[in-house]
Amino acid sequence: MTRSCFCITWLFAALLLVGCHPKENDKESPKQVSHVNHSPYASLALLLTGHSTESDENSHDQGDNFADPKALRIVVEHDHIPEAVIALFEKETGIKVYQEIIQSEWGELASLLNAMGRNDLFLFDDWAIHALVREGKLAPINHAAVPNLQNIAPEFLNLPIDPENKYSVPYLAGILGIVVNTDLIKQDVKTFKDVFRPEFKKKIWLEYSKNNLVQIAWLTSHPSLPSAIDGSTLDSVKPLMVDWLSLVKKLENRTPMKSFMEEKVSLGIVWSGQAREILRDRPQYKWIVPKGTTFAFIDSFAMPKGGKHQMEAEAFINFLLRPDIGKMIAESTPYASPNAASRALISPAELSNQAAYPPFEQFKRMSLYQESGKEQLLIDDWFQSLNDND
Repeated sequence: MTRSCFCITWLFAALLLVGCHPKENDKESPKQVSHVNHSPYASLALLLTGHSTESDENSHDQGDNFADPKALRIVVEHDHIPEAVIALFEKETGIKVYQEIIQSEWGELASLLNAMGRNDLFLFDDWAIHALVREGKLAPINHAAVPNLQNIAPEFLNLPIDPENKYSVPYLAGILGIVVNTDLIKQDVKTFKDVFRPEFKKKIWLEYSKNNLVQIAWLTSHPSLPSAIDGSTLDSVKPLMVDWLSLVKKLENRTPMKSFMEEKVSLGIVWSGQAREILRDRPQYKWIVPKGTTFAFIDSFAMPKGGKHQMEAEAFINFLLRPDIGKMIAESTPYASPNAASRALISPAELSNQAAYPPFEQFKRMSLYQESGKEQLLIDDWFQSLNDND
């Protein structure tokens, strides 16, 4: 990339980071932003201007397939499309799937993304879908070509990030909740606040989701989420946050499995996909979704403008939404499938793991709060100041 291209790209990234852009002062939210140089906003800016954050050497697909009329190029944030599902689609349709898996950290969109028109289908988190919809970078989905959209539970449709699902189709979802080792914790734990009791000091594993931690702390003394996050919001939760962090044994963004299995921690706030693995065949562990606002995410498929294989992309989405394929996906990936039709095919024993198969009605309470870039940077700097003062 030339120096001039880099400067233009970085300028656009800066506009995103301060919450301003050429269209409107709307909101967008990654799960985390660690540093400006590696932020999802910068990566999204690279995407929108047609440049990559990494070299093509990291691509998971090989060769030039732009002219192949029976090809489909997919960019995914995590490896959550089972290989067996892809192989079956290729066998049934004759369409070759080329999958590029982004090397992401803490849910960021730090990716190998090139010019619009290279790829046919994205699988991204809700904040990225929201930003791409707003920036007009997605092609509308022909719902007539995706009749299996009717299999998606209504809790996941017509959300503010994409009203009427004009541009996106839900694929996976997760909930933030609590895991408790009932052999070690005998007290009743019902809320996020209960996790931070003094008697649990240094027994707590905490998912380092900064935005959600601020919101959880806020909700301990307010009936609803703040309309915006500013310095006064953070000042109001600072004493509580400092107290909470002093009680935590593990504050991480990686899997909590080892810490729980070695009983280094006894309870924690984790994502449902993480809890699914902990609960599997371990009856001493309990999964709890607190009442009130539920913090959640949704990964969805969307088609970038300029994709050369839109019909193939829509055929792939429709294939994934079949009940039998939905069952394969639900049994192979850690997070919940929004495919309601597939649940009738899943055994009662599997369905009993509610971290793996949360009741759909829990998602009615979910928050997909979209912070602006300015708010996100403020939260990052604020947490850094807490760490500096340790």
